[in-house]
Amino acid sequence: MKNVGQTLGLDKLLIDEIIHFSFALIIGFVLATIFSSYWLVFFSLLVGFFIDADHLVDYLVCFWQNRQSVEKKNWFNSIFHLKSFFDPFSYVKKSHRVIVPLHGWELVPLFWLGLRFLGQEWALPGLEWTSLAYVVHLLWDQLVCAGNWRSYFLTHRLLNRFSYQAYC
Repeated sequence: MKNVGQTLGLDKLLIDEIIHFSFALIIGFVLATIFSSYWLVFFSLLVGFFIDADHLVDYLVCFWQNRQSVEKKNWFNSIFHLKSFFDPFSYVKKSHRVIVPLHGWELVPLFWLGLRFLGQEWALPGLEWTSLAYVVHLLWDQLVCAGNWRSYFLTHRLLNRFSYQAYC
């Protein structure tokens, strides 16, 4: 049986990103309403959606390891590179690594404290609460993408040299 995304012809990555964006946006608007600052929408999107930019690290590791095969294709073909970037399974499988340095449960208190400090410095009350968007992002990834319960612990991936096998 197909899910809604498959029925609409959407792939899993796009569905996940729509979900990350939606959760971050909802959390941002709720916080903006509570604390009367629409800056909280921006920061919720930053930590709950744009945090996925760290997948670029995994892509570049694979890209660097396989640069000879990439050079045979068109090095300057941005469409080729964009399509490759949005197919994380292919570059993770090639490099045998899952790095994603900003995806880790250990980082939750650091995000909270860092955002709390910035909120005090910038006189932006409630900024630390945008870390909820990050927690929801990790929860979704943990439930939908993780191979095991340790997959989203950065220290676990680090101790296993970011191996794909440790992630699974």
